[in-house]
Amino acid sequence: MGRGQARPRHRGARRHGHGRLRRGGRGGPAQRRPRTDAVASGERAAVRDLELSDPRRIGGYRLLRRLAEGRTGVVYLARSLGGAPGALKVIRREHARNPEFRARFERDVAAARHVSARCLVGVLAADTAGGTMWAAYPYVPGPALPEVVAAHGPLPREPVRIIGAMLAEALGAVHQAGLAHQDVRPGHVHLLPDGPRLTGFGGTGTVGGTPGYQSPEQARGGPGTPGPTTDIFSLGCVLAYAATGRHPFGTGTGRELVHRVVHEPADLADVPRSLLELIQACLAKDPVLRPTATDIFAELARPGEAGGLGRTAAWLPAPVAAEVNQRFHARLPAP
Repeated sequence: MGRGQARPRHRGARRHGHGRLRRGGRGGPAQRRPRTDAVASGERAAVRDLELSDPRRIGGYRLLRRLAEGRTGVVYLARSLGGAPGALKVIRREHARNPEFRARFERDVAAARHVSARCLVGVLAADTAGGTMWAAYPYVPGPALPEVVAAHGPLPREPVRIIGAMLAEALGAVHQAGLAHQDVRPGHVHLLPDGPRLTGFGGTGTVGGTPGYQSPEQARGGPGTPGPTTDIFSLGCVLAYAATGRHPFGTGTGRELVHRVVHEPADLADVPRSLLELIQACLAKDPVLRPTATDIFAELARPGEAGGLGRTAAWLPAPVAAEVNQRFHARLPAP
C-alpha cells in the first residue's frame, strides 16, 4: 500500500497495538448540536466596517469592526473599557427569542468558564439573560486554518503534529471537566506565533457540529448525547485537512456529507505515513475504538514543547510564518 493511502474501512483504527494509544475514550455528556449547512461553512470571515444597524457599545465593550458573520450571530472586533481587544459575538434576535437556544447558550457559557488550557480560547464575559445576548472572547490575531491552506496549501508533517498535540491538550482539559467542544473544525483553529488556538468553545448555543467534521454518531442524531469521542473524530478530520488540504469527506450538501461520514472511509491519501495510523484511529466509525485526547497528546507531544513554541512562528513553514507574524503584530483599529 502506497504512502498515505487510506486503508478501507479504517482497519488501522481497529488495531490495538498502536504505540501508546488506548481505545474507548470516556468522558461526560455534552449537548448535541446538529447542523444542516454545507461543510466548512461556519462563519464567513470578512473584516469590514460596522453597518448602520450594528450596535456601537455592548456591556463594557466598544465595537470596532465586523470580524465574521454566521448562522447564529455576528462576531465583532471590540475593546473593553480597559483597552483590551476582544471578539464579541452578538446572537441574532430570532435565536435569542428561542427559549431552548437561550438555555443552551447559557449552559455553554457557564461550562466554558470552568475550563482553562493554554491553547483553548474561553469566554471572558457574557450576558445570557438580557434582551441582547452576547459573549466576549479573547481576540485571536492569527489566520484560521482554512485561510492558511487556501493561500499556502497543506502543511508539512511537523506543523500538523504540533497542531494535533496542542489541540489534544486543549480537548483533554475540556473532557476532564466532563464536557465536549462539539464543533472542532478548521475554521475554529487559528495559528499564532507560539502555536495554534482552538476557538468555538462556549457561548454558541447551536446544536450539532459541522457536516463533514461531525462524528458518525453525531451525524446520525437519535437518542443520547455525543461526548468527548465526537471531538476526537472531528480532530482527526482537522488533522487530515491540514495535512492534505482536502476535506476528508469531500464537499457537498449536508445530506451527502452525513452519508459519507457514516458509511464511507475518509480520503487520507497524502497523509504522512507517521501520522496516518493515528488519524485513522481517530476516524474509527465506532467511538469505542478511538483514542482519548490524553492518548493523542502522549503520542504527538515532544519534550520541551510544554513551555511553548517561542514567539516567531518558527514551527511553521517560512511563508506561513511570515503571514502569521504579520497578522499577529498588525495594529488594531483605534477606538
